[in-house]
Amino acid sequence: MFKAARIKLTAWYLLIILAITLCFSAAVYSSVDMVTTKALESQQRRIQHQFDDNTAFLIPPPPPQNIPIFKEETAAEIREKTLFLLGLINLSVLILAGGLGYILAGKTLKPIENMVDRQKRFISDAAHEIKTPLTAMKADLEVTLRDKHLDIEEAKKTMLGTVTEIDELHNLTEQLLTQSKLQAGAYKIGEFTQLNIDDILKNVIGKYKILAKEKQIEIKCTSNNVPVKGNEEGLTRLFKNLLDNAIKYSKEGSTIEIDTFAENSCTFTKIKDHGEGIPEKDLPYVFDPFFRADKSRSKNSRNGTGLGLAIAKEIVKAHKGDIKVVSKLNEGTTFTVTLPKA
Repeated sequence: MFKAARIKLTAWYLLIILAITLCFSAAVYSSVDMVTTKALESQQRRIQHQFDDNTAFLIPPPPPQNIPIFKEETAAEIREKTLFLLGLINLSVLILAGGLGYILAGKTLKPIENMVDRQKRFISDAAHEIKTPLTAMKADLEVTLRDKHLDIEEAKKTMLGTVTEIDELHNLTEQLLTQSKLQAGAYKIGEFTQLNIDDILKNVIGKYKILAKEKQIEIKCTSNNVPVKGNEEGLTRLFKNLLDNAIKYSKEGSTIEIDTFAENSCTFTKIKDHGEGIPEKDLPYVFDPFFRADKSRSKNSRNGTGLGLAIAKEIVKAHKGDIKVVSKLNEGTTFTVTLPKA
């Protein structure tokens, strides 16, 4: 599809350039013809005048006569050479423009092609994520219905599993809607207020204390009263996603370190875990929707939806900030969030 579009776009480029060069060539040809005709006529008058002056003193004077200088033949030759040169120039321009136009068309269509590819991948991944819990629910319900000796406890167990899968679907749709709003620019500058990173981090850490305690993970936070201008809901979700990710992949009994500081006109928040780490080949893709690093990470009991980091990046982008990740296998991962200082 994009190859055909690229060829069509190149053809349009050539058509436009051809129209311009033909108009330019016509103007050049007309100008050359007009200037040549005037020059030949001027030359003829000058030679005729000189001939008349030279013969005026002859006795008896010769009869008046015109001096032929082959005006028409010379003009025709000049027109022919002009047409040849203009044709050669136009051909060269079209060949060069064709190559450059094809390259330019490719560069023009590349972002659109990448966007379409991402959209296709996103739809495919979203469909897969939705299909998985639906398949699990369908299988559990079918097995339960076929059981002729079904008792209340087994029925409750099946219903509980179904509710769990529904919760996962609900969480997935919520995250899909959140990312959609972020990409559409839901967080406008007008909705931003002056906030304190320390207050947001304390709030987020408080919500994850129980989860961290289950894995015997200690969360150490070194935070100063650093003011930022942002959306409170967005920044809370940002740090929740990053802390959830850190706890998810941290080893039991390890430590998560959170450090916030200000430099010049920016604030920096680092969230460092001592967990599994991310393979180097996967680092460029960790912020892609539904991306899973490797199979060992995907087997984690809390593998989530794969949208947390994608949403985190969109939130940082909405705040005109930056987010980076550094990781080493079996040593841990560090996410650094940079936000403009208030």
